[in-house]
Amino acid sequence: MNGNDVDYAVPAAVPRSRRVRDSGPVGPLWGGRQRSLVQAGCWALAAVLTLVLLVPLLTGQEAGADSPEDAVSRLLGGIADTDPVAIVGSLDPSETDDPDRAAAAYERLGNRLMRAGEVPPADVTAVLAAAESQVDGSVDLTAVATVAALDMDLDGLRLRVEPDPAGLESRARVFLIGGDLDVALDPARLPDAVVGLGRATYSMPLAEGWRRDRTEPIEPFLVTVEVEGRWYVSLEGSADALLAGGRR
Repeated sequence: MNGNDVDYAVPAAVPRSRRVRDSGPVGPLWGGRQRSLVQAGCWALAAVLTLVLLVPLLTGQEAGADSPEDAVSRLLGGIADTDPVAIVGSLDPSETDDPDRAAAAYERLGNRLMRAGEVPPADVTAVLAAAESQVDGSVDLTAVATVAALDMDLDGLRLRVEPDPAGLESRARVFLIGGDLDVALDPARLPDAVVGLGRATYSMPLAEGWRRDRTEPIEPFLVTVEVEGRWYVSLEGSADALLAGGRR
């Protein structure tokens, strides 16, 4: 890992006051060995781990999508809109029925799929860390309210669909070939318990800088599955395909 690699994998609490250092990012998120993780997974996982509360909200709403690319677009759009119902409705029903499966797949991705890039502003990082702090399965309402202070916009998303390498008609890979997740933090919308964070913006290219096991460049994609005529994103399938052949 070089000096430009960024670590998003270690959960950290939102600071109550900004800590200032002479240079570099602040807070424990970059402490220790430094493993990097795609920031967007924070919000997706937060939704997955509250499925017991969210699944009833899907009643009467059509889950899945008409095509593999629509399923991925819906998932990423749900992340950008911080819409957990859209996120859950985009995921393979067999995984939403057993949240531990999705959580385990996320953990595998978090341990081995990295993204190197520019360091986001410390205040944006603090909010992302607040979302990821829900990895233990609890629902921290302060963290949820903190994430709500972020405006996220999915800009210029471009996807490429490829058939499943094994020839399964009910599966397809959807590659991210372009687009950015633009993030803006509005401190006026932060809950009263969170102080010391300021206005900040950050843009994350979705298709650039991915590595498996810190070294091997990889083109990012998600695996989609067809269930009863509708398409969904499979976190398990994505983890199996993205991490196949790499170091465990």
